[in-house]
Amino acid sequence: MLPALLILFSAGIGLWLFRSRVALETLYGVPSVPLLNPSPAEPSSVTVVIPARNEEKNLPQCLRSLEVQLDSQTQCLVINDRSTDATEMILQRAGFSEIAGKPNLSFKRYVHVRQNPPEGWTGKNHALTCAVPYLSGGWLLFTDADTLHQSSGIRSAIVHAEKNGLDLLTLTPRCLTGSFIERLVQPTAMAMMGLWFPLTRVNDPQKPDHFANGQYLLIRRDLYETLGTHAAVAHEFLEDFALMKKAKQTGARTACHWGQEIYGTRMYHNLRELWRGWRRIYRHALDCSVPLILVRLAGLLTASVLPAIGLAWLFVHAAPENPLWKPAVFLGSLCMILITGVTVKTYRTLQTPWAYAFLHPVAALIVAGILVDALRISLLNLKTRWRE
Repeated sequence: MLPALLILFSAGIGLWLFRSRVALETLYGVPSVPLLNPSPAEPSSVTVVIPARNEEKNLPQCLRSLEVQLDSQTQCLVINDRSTDATEMILQRAGFSEIAGKPNLSFKRYVHVRQNPPEGWTGKNHALTCAVPYLSGGWLLFTDADTLHQSSGIRSAIVHAEKNGLDLLTLTPRCLTGSFIERLVQPTAMAMMGLWFPLTRVNDPQKPDHFANGQYLLIRRDLYETLGTHAAVAHEFLEDFALMKKAKQTGARTACHWGQEIYGTRMYHNLRELWRGWRRIYRHALDCSVPLILVRLAGLLTASVLPAIGLAWLFVHAAPENPLWKPAVFLGSLCMILITGVTVKTYRTLQTPWAYAFLHPVAALIVAGILVDALRISLLNLKTRWRE
């Protein structure tokens, strides 16, 4: 047993050294968008687009965070996608007027989508496509109802994009949480995406790697139209990934930068939502590929879960007089130090309580369970839904 643990701990150390290198490259090689306050004069025009399906829980806070940024140059368009809850009432109370088949001059408007998506379309892509006739402005910002935006954040992002000559800018959020399970799992779940899709490679125009975050997708309207709008990725469950891929292929200037100062997101509120949401994201981010999901699952277990179990076994069951016991304890402890150190840095970067990093093996075990479930539905070729 001890020789096997030595191999496990050595593999874990190697994986965490690799992760540390990726993390450092991302932290220091990817720009962070600064929050400009006050917002710059003579801003470019932008339409903020929010798809909303039964978002009565999230929408009020999102709209309040955007309210102070809306004016004649910054318009907000919400797509009420077949909602059966109080979404429409919330919009009306917030001063939004419905577009009844024609544009109007209000900078707070909504489209009510009543029909189901065509065969082969995802609900979100259909909803966003229904908004295309009403888009205006030089920039479009696609964001989600579960986001909270800092005052002057939109202008800051546009200034950053224009300063860097970008056609498409997507931003990572700060991690907002409200419960124990969110604070435990959500940062680790988000960090896995950063590990699997290193932003330094994503931002390299010479590399095919692509990643985008649909919670904050800022794109020039002419590029969006050139790409074919969301209709061109109608069947994609990760439409953000698909649009970024198409944009890079056309030679457009694209980037994913740190956006923690610009906005935050509370994606899920309980374990059920978290499990289903990340199962969908992981499955499609990994192309529904059974071998690829297995590789990611094996790496997660080897680096984050099994070293903690092995070290605990050492102290409970192994004999200290065994000559391999001390080397195994040393390597196991070193592995846990690396795990905790990198995880603390990740949690601090996401602006979430870093003390939960000490429970990372538990969080990783839950994420591993989500990957197993993604593997299951991929093997069975089950249908994925935007909202379950």
